[in-house]
Amino acid sequence: MAVSRPAAPGSPAFLASDPGLAPNNSSLARVVGVPYDAGVDLKTAVMEHQELFNDSVRAGDFEAFAASFAEDAVMTFDGVPVGPFKGRHKIATAYAAQPPTDTMSIWSVEEIGPDTVIARFDWDNGGSGSMQVQWRDGEVLNLTISYET
Repeated sequence: MAVSRPAAPGSPAFLASDPGLAPNNSSLARVVGVPYDAGVDLKTAVMEHQELFNDSVRAGDFEAFAASFAEDAVMTFDGVPVGPFKGRHKIATAYAAQPPTDTMSIWSVEEIGPDTVIARFDWDNGGSGSMQVQWRDGEVLNLTISYET
């Protein structure tokens, strides 16, 4: 049995498949240091997180992205020998020292708790992975990124 991949991220078919994935421009401030609206649903929040990450990759500047993390946030990686990074300052330092060069496209979002999602994605230059994101008061509290081979 063939497994079909969902519609391309950001495409009308993808957004129509789940209204919670449609962008909400008021949900995430595009200003450094201002977190997204904590009242926004988690699917929208993770799509905005992806957008902020991708914008940072394209600009080569992760200041706004790092500012979206809580002061006591933790970022970990599964499948690569880096981290964990504890605290917004160490997360920002890690992005400044080794900035990612590939953007991502989320194709699946699963809410696993009142403040946590698992998002599955493809790297736009090849490869795939997942990330578990937990928010507190509109800021990323925990981010775990897993790479698939």
